[in-house]
Amino acid sequence: MLPGRGAGELSSPYVMINHTGKAANEVYKGKSTLAINQDFSELINGLKLRVQGAYDIHSYFNERRSVQPALYNALGRASDGSLIMQETVQEKKASYSKSTRQYRKYHFEATLNYDRLFGTDHRTSALVYYYISDSKDTDDATSNLSAIPLRYQGVSSRFTYGYKDTYLLDVNFGYTGSENFQPGRQYGFFPSVALGWVPTGYKFIQEALPWLDYLKIRASYGSVGNDRITDVRFPYLTKVNEGTGSAWGVPDIEIIGETRIGADNLAWEKAIKSNVGIESYGADGNISFTQDFTPDFGFTLRGNFTYSKNKVQNWEQAYLEYPYLEYNNFPYNSIRGYQAVGLFKDEDDIKYSPKQTFGEVMPGDIKYKDINGDGMVDKLDMVPLTHSTYPLLMYGLGAEIRYKNLTLGVLFKGTGKTSFFYVGQKTTVNDETRLNGMGYMPFFEGNTGNVLTLAANPANRWIPKDYAIAHGIDPSLAENKDARFPRLQYGNNSNNSQLSTFWQGDSRYIRLQEITLNYHLATAFLRRIGVSSLDIQFVGNNLYVWDKVKLFDPEQARWNGRVYPIPSTYSLQLYVNL
Repeated sequence: MLPGRGAGELSSPYVMINHTGKAANEVYKGKSTLAINQDFSELINGLKLRVQGAYDIHSYFNERRSVQPALYNALGRASDGSLIMQETVQEKKASYSKSTRQYRKYHFEATLNYDRLFGTDHRTSALVYYYISDSKDTDDATSNLSAIPLRYQGVSSRFTYGYKDTYLLDVNFGYTGSENFQPGRQYGFFPSVALGWVPTGYKFIQEALPWLDYLKIRASYGSVGNDRITDVRFPYLTKVNEGTGSAWGVPDIEIIGETRIGADNLAWEKAIKSNVGIESYGADGNISFTQDFTPDFGFTLRGNFTYSKNKVQNWEQAYLEYPYLEYNNFPYNSIRGYQAVGLFKDEDDIKYSPKQTFGEVMPGDIKYKDINGDGMVDKLDMVPLTHSTYPLLMYGLGAEIRYKNLTLGVLFKGTGKTSFFYVGQKTTVNDETRLNGMGYMPFFEGNTGNVLTLAANPANRWIPKDYAIAHGIDPSLAENKDARFPRLQYGNNSNNSQLSTFWQGDSRYIRLQEITLNYHLATAFLRRIGVSSLDIQFVGNNLYVWDKVKLFDPEQARWNGRVYPIPSTYSLQLYVNL
C-alpha cells in the first residue's frame, strides 16, 4: 500500500516520482539574424549605419503518460497491532495527454550613429534608433482578438557633447508606440537630460590625488513610460456580443450586451526619474573604487543601490464611500487589509467591541479596528497597509582583494524594509493561487501542512487560563495579549485568517551572495605546452543571510516554506587560458 492523504501535492514525493507515470517535454528553438553595417565616413566623417533583422521561432511538444495508484491513510492500529487503513485516492489506469505550442517573432531595427572629435577639446556623438517587432504565441490565441500579433514600434535618439572630457552633456528621447491605447494616444514621448563633471580632468586634481585615476559626478532627470497597465489587450475597446434571449417575457429575441466597457481615456503611464551618482570606468550606474598599494597588493570596492517608489495619480473607480478605499494617491499594488488592535480578552471585550463580520469570534481571536466607526468591521475597513512585495530599496556591495596571484572576491546583496504577511496574502504555488497560512498557522488546513515547533511553546500562543492550569502550564503564560499566535483551532478560522497587521512581517535582508577565491598560475612549463596560464577557482553562492524572518528564506517568506528553497552551492572550477 502506498501512503497519501490525497492526490497531487497531498501525496508523498516518493509516490509522485516513482508511481504516477512519465512526462517528456521537447523544445526546439531557432534564431536567425542578418545585419548590414555601412560606414559613410567618406561622405560625413564619423557617420555609420547598422541595419539588422531577426527571426525567432520556438516550438514545444509536451506529452504525459499518467497513472494514479491507490493511496491510503493510516487511521490507527487494530488490537493486533496492524494499521487500520483508509483508501483516500482510487486507482486510475494509464492515460495519455499531449500539448503543443509555437511562438514566433519578427524584429527589425536600424541605428544611425555619428561620433566625432573636433580638434582636441570637443567630443560629440549622435544616435537615431528605430525598431519594429511583431510576435505571436499560440498559447495566447484564445479568441479572435487575442490572436492578433503583438506589435511594437518606436524611435529614440541621443545627443552627447563633452568639453575636454570634463564637462559632459547627454540628451535623450524616446517616442514609442503601443497597441494598448486608441489611435491618437498610441505613442508616448519620453525625454531625459544628464550632466556630468569629471574632476580628474583637472591637472591639479591629478597631482593632488595621484591614486585617483578617474572620477565622474553625474546627475540626470527624465521620464520613462509604461504601457503594461493591464493584462487585457486593446483595453480601450468596448466589446459587444450578439445573441438570443428573453426580455419582458418574450423568448428567443435578438439581444445585444456589453461584455467589456472600454477605457477610452487610457494613456501611457509616465514616471519621472532622477539620479545623482558617482562612477568610474566600467561601473555604469555604480560606485567603484580601486587602490593598488604595491605591485603585489591591491583591492577594489564596488557598490550599487536602487530606490524606487510610485503613486497612482488617476485611477477611475466607481463611487467609494471613503477616500482610503481609492487607489488614487497610494502606491500601485498597495497591499490592503485590516489594522489589528490585539486579541479579544474575554466575552465582555467581544460584547462591547464593534461586530466583526468574519464568523463567530471567541476570546483569543484577533480584534480589528473599526476604521469608519460604523459599529462593525467589514470590507469598508480595509486600508492600505504597505506597498507591494517589490522592495523599494535594493543594494549590493562587492570587494576584491588581490595579493600576488591570489584573488579573493566577496559579494553582498540586500533590500530595505519589505513587508509580507504570514497569513491572508495571495500566493501562487504550482500555478494555483490562494491565500497563504498553511505552513505557519498550526492546523490551518486541518491535517495538511506543518506545525512549527515554535507553536508548541505556550508563550507563543494564546491559551485560556483554565486550560493552562489543567495541563500544568505556567498560568502567567495564559491569555497573553502579545502572543504570536491567536487562539488555535483545527481547520481554518475565517476571522483569524484575514490579511491584517497582526500577521505582518519584515523580509529585509543582507545576503552573502558569493565568495570567489581564484589562484592564477602562469609558468614557463605551461607556456612550453601551449597554455598561457591556468586559473583555479573556488566559488560559493548563497552562503549566509542576515534577516528578521528566521523561519524561511526572506526572499520566499510569504510562501511559508511551500516553495523549493534557494540552495547554497559550491563549485571548484579550472580555466585553461591558451
